[in-house]
Amino acid sequence: MRHLDDNTIRDYVLEEVSESEQMAAEDHMADCPECVERVRAFRYAQEHFDSLWNSWTAAEHGRVTKQWRLAMAVSEIVQEHPNLIKQARQWLSDFKEEIGLGVKVLIDKRNQIVSLARAVMPLSYRFQLQPVHRGVGGPEEIAELEKQLNRGSELLAEDRPEEAAQEILQAVTIDSRSLQSATSEICHKERRILQTTADSAIGRVSVKYWTQPDQEDPFIVVLLPKETNTKAVASVFDKVRVSGESYLLAEFKGVSDGAYTLYIGLASPP
Repeated sequence: MRHLDDNTIRDYVLEEVSESEQMAAEDHMADCPECVERVRAFRYAQEHFDSLWNSWTAAEHGRVTKQWRLAMAVSEIVQEHPNLIKQARQWLSDFKEEIGLGVKVLIDKRNQIVSLARAVMPLSYRFQLQPVHRGVGGPEEIAELEKQLNRGSELLAEDRPEEAAQEILQAVTIDSRSLQSATSEICHKERRILQTTADSAIGRVSVKYWTQPDQEDPFIVVLLPKETNTKAVASVFDKVRVSGESYLLAEFKGVSDGAYTLYIGLASPP
């Protein structure tokens, strides 16, 4: 069953559909509890984030669409954890002002490849891919492998996931082992802040955040698909302490093939 896309749900809730479109949407929802839940999440977001919602309507359509898709994902978390409503409002307000961190993710299970790239972050922050395989061939092969992986990351950052996938497939010809996992880090003033790991074999994306002395800790991360007919999902950070190291951890499991953006909101600007 093909679900209602995000634009259809938005127009339905805002009553910006024709009578025939409304009937078609309601006929679909009669047999689709998932789309019913998405409509409910949208209405919840409108009700609880109305001041932010109204301020978004003057923006261009593409930006507004992204904002309310994120709001829907955040609202689902808030319904499960009502005590997070204040933080959720702050998260959405920060996103509107482009405060926070973002990492782009490419998952391709069929070809067993993956890539990570920079999305949104302060200019003073540095994004870097972390080598997964070391000692592959001679120095020239290693240099060429890193060049193609970095090029794939650059293409993904430019919203060109298909070209990024082709570049990474070329890297596989250098390293016969499938490059099915990738790790990236975001640092600030030589201090590690965020580590993202993606694994295409099992469709898992994990995010580690190290507490910073000058910032409040984030409470959620949202995974936003590039395809508008796929819903955004959110994950709450948990505190982890392993071998004397403390950090926050959030994970997404069973992620389908496609291009995504991870949004990690920070409660105060850097």
